[in-house]
Amino acid sequence: MKALIIEDEFPSREELSFLLEKTGKVKVIDKFPCFEEALPVIESGEAEVIFLDIQINGINGITAAKEIIKMENPPKIVFSTGYDEYAVQAFDLNAVDYVTKPYSEERIEHTVERLERQLQKNGTSPVEKNIPSTVFEEERISVWAGSRMVVLHFKDIHYFTSSENRKTVLKTRDCSYEIKATLKQIETILDSSQFLRTHKSYIINLEKIKEIIPWFNSTYLVKFIGENEESVPVSRHYIKSFRKAVGFIE
Repeated sequence: MKALIIEDEFPSREELSFLLEKTGKVKVIDKFPCFEEALPVIESGEAEVIFLDIQINGINGITAAKEIIKMENPPKIVFSTGYDEYAVQAFDLNAVDYVTKPYSEERIEHTVERLERQLQKNGTSPVEKNIPSTVFEEERISVWAGSRMVVLHFKDIHYFTSSENRKTVLKTRDCSYEIKATLKQIETILDSSQFLRTHKSYIINLEKIKEIIPWFNSTYLVKFIGENEESVPVSRHYIKSFRKAVGFIE
């Protein structure tokens, strides 16, 4: 994929360019210290993705991104910055990813893989469908809890369930959090070997199952480790995949 880098610090610009090219999947077509200089190249439509620093000379990265997404067929945007407090704003602007400095080879490879998936899907990724109060980062998810963000590991989540207004409730052993995403959007970022949809309104963490209780009409209820009362249904539509996932033996 063809990439453009907008970064005002020369060492960071060169390091990022090196790591992107090293993946063998990215061609850096140009590098600029500010948005104004890069604008003609962006408008040409040659770049498929822009790696955009937030703290740059002239117009800052957030403002620049707002201008870019107004363009016809805009390129993907990845924010590259040393300031993680801008993460929520970045995803509000449909950024594909948010990479903090100092860069690591592993992290850049992950970003490139995410870009590949989104380009192959022609822009149907969960981030592009706008999940403004949620930040996804490999095996973690950051969600709002009042006026602060809480970082959770996917392995600690018991299940996701649909809420009102196209939102989703994320349930851990002790807490619940509401995020601005649909269950379908959440499903696309989860590890299918760990998480399974058991009902139109539920996705469960298979590793947190404590008991499987037979229910009416050949369905089941699932109870989770550390929970005494709460249970999640397995509907008939998902029985076959559920039985296979939990190693059910006749």
